[in-house]
Amino acid sequence: MRHGWSGVLALAVSWQAVSACGGVEEKQDIFVAAELVDFGQVSVGEVLTLDVEVYNAGELPLVLEAALPPGADAAFSVGEHPTEVPPFRWVSVPVTYAPTAATAAFATLELVSDDPEEDILPVVLLGSAVPLGADVRLSPGLVDFGHVYVGETEAQPILIAVQGHDDLEILGEVAMAQGSAPGFSVTFSGAGAVVPSGTVALVEVRYTAPDLLEANGEVEIQTGDPYQPLLRVPVFANGAGSSDNTPPRVLVLEPTGLKTSYTFQTLVVEARVGDAEQPVDSLYVRLESLLDGVIEDEFPDESGLVRFEVDLRYVHLSPGTHTFVLTAIDAFDGRAQASFTALIDQSAPVGDGDADGYTWSTGDCDDGDPFIYPGAVEVADGVDQDCDDLVDEGTARFDDDGDGFSEDEGDCLDDDPGVAPGIAEVTDSLDNDCNGLVDDGTTRYDDDGDTVTEAQGDCDDAQFAVHPGAPERCDGLDNDCNGLVDDACLDESIPVTVVGDRVLSDKSSVSTETELEVSVFVVADDVTALEYYWGADGGDFAETEGGTATWVAPAVAGYYTTWCQVVDPATGEDAWGFGEIRVVQPVSTGGGGGGSGEGGCSTGGTAVPGSAAAIGLAAGALLAGRRRRGAGA
Repeated sequence: MRHGWSGVLALAVSWQAVSACGGVEEKQDIFVAAELVDFGQVSVGEVLTLDVEVYNAGELPLVLEAALPPGADAAFSVGEHPTEVPPFRWVSVPVTYAPTAATAAFATLELVSDDPEEDILPVVLLGSAVPLGADVRLSPGLVDFGHVYVGETEAQPILIAVQGHDDLEILGEVAMAQGSAPGFSVTFSGAGAVVPSGTVALVEVRYTAPDLLEANGEVEIQTGDPYQPLLRVPVFANGAGSSDNTPPRVLVLEPTGLKTSYTFQTLVVEARVGDAEQPVDSLYVRLESLLDGVIEDEFPDESGLVRFEVDLRYVHLSPGTHTFVLTAIDAFDGRAQASFTALIDQSAPVGDGDADGYTWSTGDCDDGDPFIYPGAVEVADGVDQDCDDLVDEGTARFDDDGDGFSEDEGDCLDDDPGVAPGIAEVTDSLDNDCNGLVDDGTTRYDDDGDTVTEAQGDCDDAQFAVHPGAPERCDGLDNDCNGLVDDACLDESIPVTVVGDRVLSDKSSVSTETELEVSVFVVADDVTALEYYWGADGGDFAETEGGTATWVAPAVAGYYTTWCQVVDPATGEDAWGFGEIRVVQPVSTGGGGGGSGEGGCSTGGTAVPGSAAAIGLAAGALLAGRRRRGAGA
């Protein structure tokens, strides 16, 4: 929801009336330098005083009283000021803004005077209080390094953004919390650093993997802020369920075709392996016989070539047909397999139609395909390669863990029935629901992005505005997690209000059948959604656009009232503003020196050049013109 103000700021320019006898009526004429005073952002507990400058453009002293109407925001107050403004002089009215709560504030200062045409001149007061303290935001609220291989180092930044009014002092060393896994480290500029308000600082957290086990910990930042004395960021690495790992690849190069090896010989096996994430020479490759078990394991070279030389004098294998399986395993148990067959101390069996070492009688379920035999590695092709009466098991098409989803159907860990789309997330460092997030929705994850998890004391991790140290707002929530709802809370809702209940204009008196711009200054939770309805008891409106309208004075002189109803369609609330405008017959400024009426009175009614009235008219026209140009720029 966006708070805002709308309206047109107008300079109040009063006219000097010219008497029918050629003299200028000596009267009071109030004028202010600005009809809006914005105190800007002020920290809760601070005090700021600004002056409202008031000018008397009349020839008689102006009696002045400045006051806030009953019910005005208590954050504003009016100081002592002169009660009389001499002719053609400025005086200052001090206004103080002292917020006690972090919320927007507005009020109307009423300048009450004996100006016969404008006895009450409103001045809009605006202020915005920012929360106490530094109001720190950490980004990201959780650091997940994903896969880090043994001996390698990864680094990620944590941004400390100070959004409050106060600077943030970092106390002590930024460090890993006690109990964090080994391998994590933190780099920062050092103790005693100060992060100014409105800026960011950088903390770098690193992880050097001592092993391939899951690791987690917390970065702790101790501060001098009384509202956020301890900032924490959870860190993770090598989680088993991380979704960014892809399995390796393996291809058998040797042997090619069915061969017989004898116990006095060496069985040579070569394969090529690859991996998208980790160095190929860090893969673990295992050779095993499905008949006799694991034989050997090796690591490939930097090109991915792995070679086994099995000395059958020392590795005792049973005579017969063997299905050998090569398994490449990455650092996070991602696996790829390839198979081949070989004969040990045995010649090719009679009746082996596809030369794969197996016949129909020994379990070959397709003796016309050399890639189909007992123990062959299954591929996703709708064929039972290993002759176990299951099709495509162990591939992305098959639901290997029986949870109802295959890898092709979104299962991100198909050997764990506790991981599949739609499964509830639990605190196990796995992405149980396969949404790309680990432990989201659990006490270890910052679900609402306020940098505090439930494990760290967040009592409602679905609400950004709820966490320990948050300002208590009047919203039906326990924002600061102290067990109390709306205690000493800040009511930040702003009902639709026409400031001063006034329709503003840059003149309080106009000639008949002339145009006058009028406006209302409105405060509401969302001013963009408001509706405006203009009216008057005389004259007409040439144009209306939101809180601004152009009123055309009637042909008959007199006093007329304009009004505007402002409606919030979402709530049905409304507010009204009224303004009184004096309409006069235009003053003749005919030339020829003017005639004389009875008693020597001038009928031309001109302002005498050089007189105070003429100077006032010229200044008024200049100021009004300057305002119009500024508004249209």
